Amino acid sequence: MIKKIVFDLDNTLIMNREEYLESYQEVLQKYGYEGTKEEAFKIYRYIDEVEKKTYLFSVDSLYQYFLEKKENYSKELVIDIIDSTSSWAEPASLELLQMLEYLSSKYELEVLTNWFTDCQRKRLEKAGIAFYFQRIEGGDIHPVKPHPEAYQKIFDNVLPSECLMIGDSLKVDIKGAKEVGMQTLLFDYEKKYEQEPDRVCSWKEIQERL
Repeated sequence: MIKKIVFDLDNTLIMNREEYLESYQEVLQKYGYEGTKEEAFKIYRYIDEVEKKTYLFSVDSLYQYFLEKKENYSKELVIDIIDSTSSWAEPASLELLQMLEYLSSKYELEVLTNWFTDCQRKRLEKAGIAFYFQRIEGGDIHPVKPHPEAYQKIFDNVLPSECLMIGDSLKVDIKGAKEVGMQTLLFDYEKKYEQEPDRVCSWKEIQERL
């Protein structure tokens, strides 16, 4: 029996579109760089690479990786890059609100994300859905997914088998959760994984399954 549902955030609760490139461009321009879309996408790619290599996200881990890549960024610029992501959110759609309203009446809801906790909390607040979640934790205060340790705080009051992980990444969200004994649903909003058995393609479908 499911008692707790744990959501990934990016591309599960809040979609990433072009906003991250625009916010990175603004930060780069603030510090005197040209701030092209190509420069902004390079930052996004570096962050993705750090996530795959790190155990905990931190300002220092990002700053040191930029230095390794010969990017002459100040630590202040890196902090502004992180802070800029707080704005990546739009008001939640009716379908998302209906799903969360329904699920919160039956289950305990949490968010487990790999990005910085404060940024992600602000995004959920901007979307108007933060209050649905009993806990919001990012990769700066717990190991990043799919490290098994990332999930341990979830099990403070329930068994792993009583928890359901919902996320868009097979490798980061689903594989890690299965390895610690959680139930899983792959949020395949882009419809890339037709062969996956535990797969949903919309928030409405999540609600219908639960």
